Amino acid sequence: MQKLNLKKIGKFLLWFLFFAAFLFDSYLLITKMAPADQHSHQFLMNMLLRTVFLIIEIIIISLAIYFIIKRPKRRVRLISLLSFNLLTVAVLPMLTRDFAWMGALLPWPITLLAFDPSTSTVLSIFSIVFGFLVVPVLTVKFGAKGFCGYICPMGGIYSETYGRLFTNPPGKFKSLGNIIPPIYFTLMLISLFLIWFDPALISPIRRIQIITLFLTSHFFYFVIGIPLIGGRSFCTLLCPLGYEIRKIVKYKNRFLKKRLTGV
Repeated sequence: MQKLNLKKIGKFLLWFLFFAAFLFDSYLLITKMAPADQHSHQFLMNMLLRTVFLIIEIIIISLAIYFIIKRPKRRVRLISLLSFNLLTVAVLPMLTRDFAWMGALLPWPITLLAFDPSTSTVLSIFSIVFGFLVVPVLTVKFGAKGFCGYICPMGGIYSETYGRLFTNPPGKFKSLGNIIPPIYFTLMLISLFLIWFDPALISPIRRIQIITLFLTSHFFYFVIGIPLIGGRSFCTLLCPLGYEIRKIVKYKNRFLKKRLTGV
């Protein structure tokens, strides 16, 4: 009973840390859009957010190491996911002194980071090449697991660590997964075409996209999705990149079937 209670307390505290990070990040997001004289508490909130995020990252690393030891069948996947997570969360931001690199492995259609004027040229090129070339090639070669199973620094590593603490049966709200991702993907496709034809539109579109991603990933996924629906809740119910990857796999399988059967 005591062991069970400690486990519940541990899960609640980790959930609370994600919720606290969401609140601090929400404040920062709101104040960035407010007049400058309302930014007096931004530094404090930014420090609190970084502290909470550091604690979360330490816990996620500890959980990954625990599951690497306890679940040998998932060992390669966990090591790969943890390596890519550390690369974008810690190594690249520290080397470049640019926290935008935390989104390096979350390319279009998840974000429009590559097209933001404030994004460095190197990161923009990396994100464009990764999103439009590397991810499709990986998907054609290895299927959905190429990116989602071994690289994704959000749905991958957090579902395999934080998500493993909860025992929600998969498949909840499955019908939403057939509706929301294609809508999300279509909106991102429209956004991409709009900024290609008129680069001046990037600022308002990027602002909407940041808020949308913030609510879907930060709030829905970490605060609601994983505890109540399951570790891959964002991936299956919302992620536009996941939708694109599933489509590539579908067309690849259809092509292979025609090639083998001649039909």
